[in-house]
Amino acid sequence: MKDSGIIQFVPYRRDVEKAWNEVVADGTEGLILKDFNSRYALGERSWSWLKVKNWRNEECEVVGYTHGKNSRSGFFGALVLAKGGKFRGCVGSGFNDYELLKIRDILRDSPKMPKPFPDSVVGESYTAVKTGLRVLVQYYQVNPSGVLRHPVFIKTL
Repeated sequence: MKDSGIIQFVPYRRDVEKAWNEVVADGTEGLILKDFNSRYALGERSWSWLKVKNWRNEECEVVGYTHGKNSRSGFFGALVLAKGGKFRGCVGSGFNDYELLKIRDILRDSPKMPKPFPDSVVGESYTAVKTGLRVLVQYYQVNPSGVLRHPVFIKTL
């Protein structure tokens, strides 16, 4: 089932594994798992209701970086990602301290290059660099313009 923009009511099911396999096969958003006896409490988080997202992975090329702020001021804010010459988004989460240092050094030692995408496409000013660095990111969905939604860094390749 493709995204119709409509919330679908699905009756209670006990076959969670089968339901998850359907989510993956259909490419839909995910599942809400809940304790059968729990009630929905508006504005409260609870272990009685869990959202399980259908995350996907993609390998992307790093073509630049945004500048870090606050605790990341000595590093980078986010990596600017591309695939096949197209802008795929920016990833700024998922890094551990070792990866921040390693990637910062790669970015610092890489030659600058002309920006492959305007700042307006990226969403903020960035520095374009030729790194040869490829990363694996996890993302939630792709928006209509081909940009990854909620990308999270997994590892360098």
